Amino acid sequence: MVQHKPPAPPIITWLNPEGLAVLAAAGVTAAVAALPVIVVPGVLAYGILTWLRYSRWRERSYNALPAPADLDLSRLRHPYSARVATCAQLQARVLADIAGADPLHQSMLQPSVERVRALAHAASDLAFKLQQIDEHLSREDVRSLQNEEAFLTTRMLGAQDPVARERFERALEQHRQKVELHHELRARWERIDAQLTNIQLTLETVSAQVLRIKSAEAGTASNESARVIESLDNLSVDVDALAETVEETVEASGSLEAHRIRANQRERG
Repeated sequence: MVQHKPPAPPIITWLNPEGLAVLAAAGVTAAVAALPVIVVPGVLAYGILTWLRYSRWRERSYNALPAPADLDLSRLRHPYSARVATCAQLQARVLADIAGADPLHQSMLQPSVERVRALAHAASDLAFKLQQIDEHLSREDVRSLQNEEAFLTTRMLGAQDPVARERFERALEQHRQKVELHHELRARWERIDAQLTNIQLTLETVSAQVLRIKSAEAGTASNESARVIESLDNLSVDVDALAETVEETVEASGSLEAHRIRANQRERG
């Protein structure tokens, strides 16, 4: 099991000016008085000052609250904004619990900090994509698409002019591609919705796991921390893969819509 090493204190912690001044004074006094034993209290004083500096550094280092990711909710409407707000609250709770852990447990949990922030950002991005797809799907429902296909089929079959018939055939093919893409976007919406739900539940689970790690022995806590990191990494991989496929589908949707508009313009021309 890989142990996560906490950050080292700065060099001034060990070579602090106050301690060096005490050592210098003790050395001068010992030399003048010709009593080397005088250096011993100076060394002890230097050790005490160094320990105090180290204790203060450790307290500042481990009790500093990791800043939660700053999520922009202004671009989201309800209910998507509410879902992201919930993830933001869970993120802040997890980071606060990690900041409140003792140094040993916090060193084990430290790798989870950036992963939790990344999931909070992913929740915001996925919610925005959900909103975009929802807006696109709301423009045309399945029934209107079916009616449009029936209308184009009737026009194609009833066209007497061969050129007009050919153009209606092309329009019908474009419409069928649009219907297929509509179904694909609906499937993508459901997958993103499921992934966003998964992120929220994972953050809730991590919050409980962090509390359990804080109260566990070192060996058990290390194993539990490794499982937390693994679950966060696996979810991040799923989120990245889903984001790529969604981008491809949305881009295809935009290209198909632009092609349909150009075709309609040529027909009117």
